[in-house]
Amino acid sequence: MTGIISLLHRMFGLRVAVLVTALAMLAQVNPLIAQTLDMGKLAGAVFGSGNQNLVVILHGDGGPGRYDKYAQSVARSVPNTTVVTLTRPGFRGATGASPGQNGGRDHYTRRNNASLAQALAAMRSSLRPRRLIVVGHSGGAAQLATIIATHPGTVDVAILAACPCDVPRWRIHRKGQNNWHQSQSPLDFAARVPRSTRVIAVTFQN
Repeated sequence: MTGIISLLHRMFGLRVAVLVTALAMLAQVNPLIAQTLDMGKLAGAVFGSGNQNLVVILHGDGGPGRYDKYAQSVARSVPNTTVVTLTRPGFRGATGASPGQNGGRDHYTRRNNASLAQALAAMRSSLRPRRLIVVGHSGGAAQLATIIATHPGTVDVAILAACPCDVPRWRIHRKGQNNWHQSQSPLDFAARVPRSTRVIAVTFQN
């Protein structure tokens, strides 16, 4: 168990590592091993098996390349847990490309967010986990933060790591102007997040 905490610590911070581990180790149920997991139209890799927890990792805007080893470690360390590294819309990973808009990287769009929400709902319906935990990093966190408001009830626990949750302000900070006009900004939807969804936001200091 020390290994999983260490890996998640390096990736998202100690508090998130402890939280994910604690959630994953709660009351056990009989495993349901899915031969295939419906991910909607999106690509992704599946590690482990069981329906106590479904943990989905959403990569940042740098792409999905470096997340599989963490997913493998979680799947090996936590019983009865299925872990998915999902390729966000408009990106390509080792398991293929996920269709979606990614022109000019102004890609937290309503269409992309809806596609991502549909994939999460499909996985939930396919596996029927007791708990769906989604960890979003950077751009993945931004899309997740919008989805939990616009598609309430899809996610049980949302962990937002380094979320650019105020997209216009973030773009001004990065580029001197808001050059992303298609993207949805999570801050605009924050009041709509249901109380039943547990949200943990993790920020980092430069």
